[in-house]
Amino acid sequence: MSRLRANIVVNKDATGPFLASEGIEISSNKKIALQSGCTISGSPVNTHITMSTAKFDTLNVDNIYLGDSDKVQLGDDNDLQLYHDGSNSYIVDSGTGNLYVKADNVLALQKVDGENYIFCNSDGSVQVYYDNQTKLTTTVSGVTISGSVIAISGWKGTSTSANVLGGIPMPFVCGRNGRIALPIVNATMLFGGSEYSDDNTQGILMPHNGKLVAATLSVENVEGNSEIQVLVNGTKNSSYKFNITSSVRSDFNQIQTWYSSPLSFSAGDRINFAFASTTITYMEVLSITFFVVFD
Repeated sequence: MSRLRANIVVNKDATGPFLASEGIEISSNKKIALQSGCTISGSPVNTHITMSTAKFDTLNVDNIYLGDSDKVQLGDDNDLQLYHDGSNSYIVDSGTGNLYVKADNVLALQKVDGENYIFCNSDGSVQVYYDNQTKLTTTVSGVTISGSVIAISGWKGTSTSANVLGGIPMPFVCGRNGRIALPIVNATMLFGGSEYSDDNTQGILMPHNGKLVAATLSVENVEGNSEIQVLVNGTKNSSYKFNITSSVRSDFNQIQTWYSSPLSFSAGDRINFAFASTTITYMEVLSITFFVVFD
């Protein structure tokens, strides 16, 4: 068995570094120590350092060249991997915890030429792009959308127990020439309305099929009694109604929910509310807000 011990090994002419034409093998658990200022140089074509396991306290390099499916693996259990398999590139986080991508200022997901995909501003908006054109921007109060919204499975509305679209208010205006009068039987809830009629011209036009799921009634200083029923295309439905029972002048508020048996309607139907009966002798303000869900 041969053994070579030397502080310095040079080439045979003693004019330069030692050339190991067949390579150098380092035994397990041994180390290569490079002194300060030392470099490992060469081009990717003719410089190769192969290690099955390597540990560096500090490693400073200009470039790291890895072949297809060779991986940069981070973590004691190779939790985070970065590699290219010849067809696609991957960042794989398979370890404990979450994967965080952090930036003090702007965090941008872009095409190689700089075209924006997603743009995240620190303490500000997040923008989503289509072909480098902003389509969705978050704001302090919600989102701004440029273009139309298409819901493949239908519009589900706001996130509430009823999945409602939101309130459509209908203040009571019953009378002529803008004068508010006490309601009479069949008077409707309508913007600038008139007395109830069967011509299906009154009410709020529904743009899609859907269901009426809830409504709120607010009355200021009402005196007397009344029943208010839902109308669909001019036809009252006694299963969906409000009852006002007040013998003294006072504020009155009521919420009606029909989640268990909502009232279905079709696109083009008109929804309104009408007084099925009334003995009201005094009323200052009355308004109804109803809630629907579109299919």
